[in-house]
Amino acid sequence: MKNAIMGFIALLVLLLAGATISTVEGRTMRENEIDSTLSTAMQQSMEILTLEKTYDIEDATAFALDFIQSAMVRMNSNSNYDVVIYSIDVKKGILDAEVTQHYDQFFKDGKVTCRKVVLLDDTGKEEYYTVTFQKAGKIVKEFSIARGSHIPAKLLPENVGVTAWKADGKTYTADTIEELVINKNIQFVAA
Repeated sequence: MKNAIMGFIALLVLLLAGATISTVEGRTMRENEIDSTLSTAMQQSMEILTLEKTYDIEDATAFALDFIQSAMVRMNSNSNYDVVIYSIDVKKGILDAEVTQHYDQFFKDGKVTCRKVVLLDDTGKEEYYTVTFQKAGKIVKEFSIARGSHIPAKLLPENVGVTAWKADGKTYTADTIEELVINKNIQFVAA
């Protein structure tokens, strides 16, 4: 009788240990799956949005649906999923999403959550434009500046006796030059 009770207790301990190991391993497997799937789906949606142009994604809703479809196709667990999109911007290339996976396990329902943010980093070639300052037909200063930049007042020519410069029919001074956004080669002439 004593051996039967010891055997029964050993069997219970073995079953509990097996259930615990199965639960922990199952959770780890699901965490890895959801993490890699979310990363891949976000990356693929960003590539379609910007690089490949396989098809056009015109608004945030279409982008979100593409991401969700891409993620769900890759999931191979028998689970239910909740997808929350915190931030999405098609023009800037921003996607902030969270996926929660609900699944059945031995003692209670399991839940794994993964949140990722993808920012599109445009590493394309930056355009530069030439900014030239002339006085009496002679170039007094010339430099290149990135497209979309403003000209800092400290880059204006010094010690040339000029306080105002004209370009494209407008006059600029040290106070107003920073309002100008550079999107082409520009030539300033002493006013």
